[in-house]
Amino acid sequence: MYNIKNPERLAFIRKMIEERGIEEVFSLEEAKNKKIVEIGNNVNIKNGTVIGTDGWGYERNENDELEKFPHYGKVIIGNNVDVSANCTIDRGNMHDTIIGNGTKIDSGVHIAHNVKIGKHSRIGAHSVLLGHCEIGDFVDIWTNVVIKEGIKIGNNAVIGSCSFVDVDVPDNSHFISEHKKIIHDFKKK
Repeated sequence: MYNIKNPERLAFIRKMIEERGIEEVFSLEEAKNKKIVEIGNNVNIKNGTVIGTDGWGYERNENDELEKFPHYGKVIIGNNVDVSANCTIDRGNMHDTIIGNGTKIDSGVHIAHNVKIGKHSRIGAHSVLLGHCEIGDFVDIWTNVVIKEGIKIGNNAVIGSCSFVDVDVPDNSHFISEHKKIIHDFKKK
C-alpha cells in the first residue's frame, strides 16, 4: 500500500488542534453566525450551494489512520458575485478562501480551501479548483475544468473546457489540454 506520511505536518496538526480545537460548520447560517463567511453586497447564491464548511484535509498517522486537518480560515465573497446551484466553497485551513468582486460561478463548481479568485472571473459548470489555487482577474474557466492544487492562473487567461491544468498559466494566455489518443484498446490482448 502506498501512503504518504509527513510526520512534521502531523505534529503541526496535533499542536493546532491542542491549541485551538476543531470547530466544524454544517450550514451557511451557522458559518455566518460564527463569522466564518463574509458575503458582500448584491451577492446571489442559488439553492443547494454549501459555503464555509471544512475542506478535505487529512494526514496519515503512525498507524496509517487518517487524522483531520483543522480549518480555521474563512470564506470571503466580494460584491456582485453570482454562485449558481449546487456549488461547494470550502473555508480555508490556515488562510482564507476568497472570491473577488463581480465573479460568476456556474452550477456544480467545487472551490477548495485557500483558493483565491480575482475579480470579474467566470467559472464554468462542474469545474474543480483544488486547494491553494490562485485565479487572476478577468479569467474565463470553461466547463468541466480541473485545476490542480497550488496552480496559478494569470490575469485575462482562458482555460478551455475539459482541461486538466497542472502547470501555471501566465497572463493573457489560452490553455487547453487535449487527450485525443486511445490509452488502451480493450480488443487487443
